[in-house]
Formats: sequence, C-alpha cells, structure tokens
Amino acid sequence: MRKIDRETRTRFRDTFRQGERGLKEKFPRLFGGGHALFGADGRGVGSGGVSVMSRPPGKRNSYDPANLSGGEKALTAVALVVCHFSI
Repeated sequence: MRKIDRETRTRFRDTFRQGERGLKEKFPRLFGGGHALFGADGRGVGSGGVSVMSRPPGKRNSYDPANLSGGEKALTAVALVVCHFSI
C-alpha cells in the first residue's frame, strides 16, 4: 500500500507540474494575453483538490472565477483540454 501511495503521489505531482506548465503556455495563446494558474487545495499537491485560476487580458487583477463571463470560463476550460492533450 505504501509503495502504491508513493507512486500515485509521484505521478500526480509530475502530471500536475506538466499541466501547470502547459496551462501557463496555452492560456495566453488562446486569449491573446492574460494568465492562468493551477493551485493545490488542501494540504498540497497530491493531498487535496486542484483549482484553476485565470485572468484574461483586460480583467481586474483578480483570479476569482466569479469575475469571469461564461465565454471566458469556457475558453479557460478549452485551455485545460488543449493542455491535457499536449502533455
């Protein structure tokens, strides 16, 4: 069980980092600027959930998803999908 747990955490951490790099690259290309970040909820990477924070160009300096329009949320999701398939 410990070996499986260790391997799972290692794979999750590696995938998380690859996804984070991909999102930082793909998001500005889709939006023509702006920033997007992965964040680890809970006790750190591999122990809790994952959140996505994005700030399209021209938006206030806030990463709160409540400040995004429906289209901006959809493009953020597209950036995640593109990021996932390019890992």
